[in-house]
Amino acid sequence: MSKDLTTIREIAWRDVFPWLILLRVFRLSIRPSVLLLALLPTLVMPWGEQLARLTFIPDERTEAIPESPNASTGGRPGATNERHSTVEESVGSAVTSSLDPLRLAPQIGRQRIEPLFRQLTRPFREILRAESLPRTAYWVFVGLWGLLLWAIPAGAISRIAVVRIGREERVGFVESIVFASRRFGAYVGAPLLPMIGVALFAVPIAVVGLMMRSDWGLLFAAGCWVLVLMAGFAMSLMLLGLLFGWPLMWPTISAEFNGDLFEALQRGYDYTRERPLQYLFYAITATMLGALGWLVVNAVCSGIVDLSFWAASWGTGVDRLADIKQWESQLRLDLFHLGPPIESGTEPAAPTNSVAMVGLFVIHGLNTTLANQLPAAYAAGFFWCSASAIYLLLRQDVDQTEIDEVFSEEAELVPALDGSITTETNAENPQQLAQPSSGDLPEGEIPPASGTDVG
Repeated sequence: MSKDLTTIREIAWRDVFPWLILLRVFRLSIRPSVLLLALLPTLVMPWGEQLARLTFIPDERTEAIPESPNASTGGRPGATNERHSTVEESVGSAVTSSLDPLRLAPQIGRQRIEPLFRQLTRPFREILRAESLPRTAYWVFVGLWGLLLWAIPAGAISRIAVVRIGREERVGFVESIVFASRRFGAYVGAPLLPMIGVALFAVPIAVVGLMMRSDWGLLFAAGCWVLVLMAGFAMSLMLLGLLFGWPLMWPTISAEFNGDLFEALQRGYDYTRERPLQYLFYAITATMLGALGWLVVNAVCSGIVDLSFWAASWGTGVDRLADIKQWESQLRLDLFHLGPPIESGTEPAAPTNSVAMVGLFVIHGLNTTLANQLPAAYAAGFFWCSASAIYLLLRQDVDQTEIDEVFSEEAELVPALDGSITTETNAENPQQLAQPSSGDLPEGEIPPASGTDVG
């Protein structure tokens, strides 16, 4: 008796393990268009914090700017005697510095390596803990600044990601910005609407709290405290869903035809509630992949800076390069005060020539952008790309919607009976051909019914 043998020649791993699309996020997040979209908000974000601090809490002490990772002496006593030898050793080992495990995670400051999730949610969390009106106004301004600043770049990145991952198509840099600009209100309103709802619930409770200043008001508050607890429960649900669901709102607006703020809210809350374990698994997997990618990007960027100084030392000499790096480590770039380098008795005097100062500022700015800000921009781009991939996965799990079903703005051109080209305007069903009108048919011929083929 013969047996039928089946040979497996290929396995569709994407159908077996759909979450493998997360492996494609790294390649997508290092695209120049994604890095450029994420770099601008990364650079401008601290400006809003500085402006809010000067406006609302000018008397409070500002956080110290972290030392540059390239600073070798740190202003220690006797650093002048060790400076040239230290720089000479660093120049000699610059070629292999990018392979040093300690250089893979330099101390560039918490605000630069902190995940974007915490950076955007921190202001709204701090509002709940603010003890004064100026502090509340400060965090409200910082939160709105971040939301408005990231609306279009994050929308453009998520649009690039959902089209690339879902439809295997490319979206241009300008095209993604235009798309995000048209839906700017939805990107801002989706995460902001729950906060407005929380504020509406909090105002009546604040009135009850005002009445509790008196003894009779305390008695009245006890009578309606059940309603206060119910309002607190509603606020907790809104904030809890917003805390975990807001990363899914931007991809919803970018991927769906009717991508408005209400659909983004619904899908963000529903997917978080119905598939929490899958969501957690996808988030952990994406976080580990993103951390590995950040190590690679940071090592490459640090290696570029080190190799540039190493090659430049051939012409400048060790002494001159030591002075330049020492001056660079003293610079403090601030939007409101671009002062001269900080000087002390144990450090070389900074150049007084304006030409040298301009060159020093340019070199410092480029090195800081490449070594610090570009890895941070990669982290932000990876966050939005992975959120888009996770949204497509959760949508497939919950709604049974295929990953490649992503709204496309491209209108199809279909041939008409008279040989002309007509534009398809039905975006929900782009495969449906435009039906000819009765005036376009020969005399006496009946136009075909809807849904039939035109022979």
